Parts: sequence; C-alpha cells; structure tokens
Amino acid sequence: MRSQSESSTPRESHSVHPTQPLSPHTPEHRRHSNPVYPRAGLHSGIFSPADLLALQRTVGNAAVNQLLQRQAPRQSPRLMIQREISEDQFIADTTSSILFCIKWRAGNQEILNTIQEKLRIYEGAKGAVAKVQRLDQLLEAAREVRAERGSKLQRALGKIIDEAREVRLDLTEGKEYVEYHEQLTKGKEVEKERQEREILGVPYSEASAEERNKRLARFKMEFAKPEYVAGIVGTMSEEEALRRLLANFVQRTDFSYIFSSGPWFTGRGDCGTLVSEYVEIAKQALGIKLGRGSLNETHIFIEGGGKIIHSDEKTGSIDNGAHWYFSSHVWAIWNGAPIDVLFGVFGGLKKAQTGTLDVPSRTWTFGDIKMYAKHPDWSTDPVFDRYTLDPEKAKPKVAILSK
Repeated sequence: MRSQSESSTPRESHSVHPTQPLSPHTPEHRRHSNPVYPRAGLHSGIFSPADLLALQRTVGNAAVNQLLQRQAPRQSPRLMIQREISEDQFIADTTSSILFCIKWRAGNQEILNTIQEKLRIYEGAKGAVAKVQRLDQLLEAAREVRAERGSKLQRALGKIIDEAREVRLDLTEGKEYVEYHEQLTKGKEVEKERQEREILGVPYSEASAEERNKRLARFKMEFAKPEYVAGIVGTMSEEEALRRLLANFVQRTDFSYIFSSGPWFTGRGDCGTLVSEYVEIAKQALGIKLGRGSLNETHIFIEGGGKIIHSDEKTGSIDNGAHWYFSSHVWAIWNGAPIDVLFGVFGGLKKAQTGTLDVPSRTWTFGDIKMYAKHPDWSTDPVFDRYTLDPEKAKPKVAILSK
C-alpha cells in the first residue's frame, strides 16, 4: 500500500440526495425514476465516466454540478490515506476533478478538454503497454498546465498526477510490461551494437595498413582536427596507435579543465569529457573499441599532484598545485588495462587514496592526511587552489595575525 501525496484530495463516501423536490411543473423526464441514478451509485458516492456523461445528457450540467458539490470532500486535504488506486477509481476521480474545474471555472477550457480527451484515449487502450503510453500522454498534458499555487486547479491537477503515477507504477510492475521492457532494452542494445559495428567497420587489428591509412585520412578530412591523430600511421600496432593518440591529447591546449562535465569537443569539461573524446576518436579514426572505468561519488586524494590536460599547466588543487583532490575520476580501458587520459598515463592510474568528509568541520580524512577548505585569504586561485593540508590556512589571515 502506498500513501498519496498531500495534493491528493481524499474522497469521503456518503449519500447524495436530490436538492430540489419534484413539483407538478417538473419536466416529464425528471418526474419518473431515471435508470441512470441507481447505476451511477449515488448512494455510494462513486461515479464512473459513463455515469457522469449520462447524467449530463439526462439532467444537464447544472444538476450534475450540484451532485458533485454534495459529493465534494469534507476531510482535510492534508489527511494522508494509504490506499491503492484501481484503474476504475482513477478514471472516476479524474473525471470528477475535471468536472469540478469546469464548475469552479478553474483553468482554460481547452486544457481541460485536452486532459479529458487523453483520459478517454487511455480508457480505450488495451494491454499494460498501451495503457502506460496513454497514461504518459495524460501526465504530460497535466504537467504542462500552469496553475496558481494553492488554487483549486492546482489541487485538482495534483490529484490527477498523483493517482496517474500510482496506476502507472502498478501497470509497469506487471508481467506484461516487465517482459515488454526487457525486450525493448534488449532491442536497443542490439541496435547499439549494430551501429557501433557500422562505425567501427573493419576492426583495427584486422585491417590492412592501407585500410587504416584510408580511415585516418577520412577522419582528418571530416573531423577537421588532424592534430588529434598526428603521427599515427597504418603500420603501427594497436597499442602504438593508442599511445600516440594519448600523447597527442597530452599536448592539447584547446581544453580547459573545469571540474565538471561538458559537451564533447567544446573545449571545456572534466576527466569524463576527455575520456569520452579519447574513446570516440579511437573508434572513429582507428576502429578500436575502448571501455570506461570510474570512481564516482567519493573523495580522492592524489599525493604529489601531477600535470593534467589543460590550456595552461596545472599540477594540483591543493596548496597551490602540490596535490590533487577529486570527487570522482574516469579513465578509458583497453584490453583490461586502464588509460588515465587526464594525466596521460597509459596502462595504469595515478596512485590515489579515497577518504571521507566530515561535513560540519569541512575536514577530509585520507588515512593519516587531513585536508581542509582553504580560506580565500590564502588562496592564489579560486579553482586550482581551493584546499590545504595546513589547518591554519583554513582560517582568515586576520585571525592568525591577531594571535
């Protein structure tokens, strides 16, 4: 059982009675017992979409609005009720919410009609896959509505969205959808492999020297960055070609390391960006497929620092270039061996320690080493001199001098 969000309006089941007594002047169609009423479940407080539409045709919008008003919730909208939403209940609730919005004159009529139409299409869907697809369209339409915070329209839309998510979750957990998703994922993987084979063409290890040179020439012409593959010739072994490609990367002056990812080949990014570019060129220019390795969401200390690929020389982010600190690291993999593109190391990685952060004191611990956020008074570079191993430099200069 899952609880609804606070935006959902709980329904209270209670009896609904006609608000006006019949008189001799009452129209004939209202004087007689209407077969719609018992089917509509007036005494249960639950209406199906078909019931509501039948009521509208029979007694008109005004009468339906009166009935819905009597059915309106009396409980606090913040009351959390744990329940599972059936598809029938979701359809009934959504239809009621739309009709309430019409009554309140809340929201654009065209928008409400769009949501109602999406609901109708969802009702006609057969099978879990089709229902999820139609439900996604309904959710998209509801999310596009801009409603004033706290308004009746916002509450109605919130209920529609919350219940739609519940129904969608139940559908996606069923056997039919799970099998469909597995097949879809498998199909995407097969297509990805096919596209990669097409790009790779004849693998580097199987191509002749002439075929390799033709591929390199084509890359230089199409990519307009011949310096990336400078010095690579078709007679080289796969390892020699990759080592030369890495050496060319190390010489790059068109890249700025910014400690966050960036789009490929835009001249800005982090180690992940560089690895993506290296892997892509190995595939496009050489026909060599590389893997990726990574350390994510952690704290990494590299003692002694080291030059990285950057537009000008940078050797660290701790104590003016003495050491490096990263929150993640990415490298390429060839035949099981790492290629640390950021540092230009082939067949290995820079020696590193992982550690922990004490948030309140802003202190990192790497074994016996303690690292602190350097105070701006001591920093020579806001990007590449942000940390220190000296606890005194974590304080402002004034505080030190006043001792």
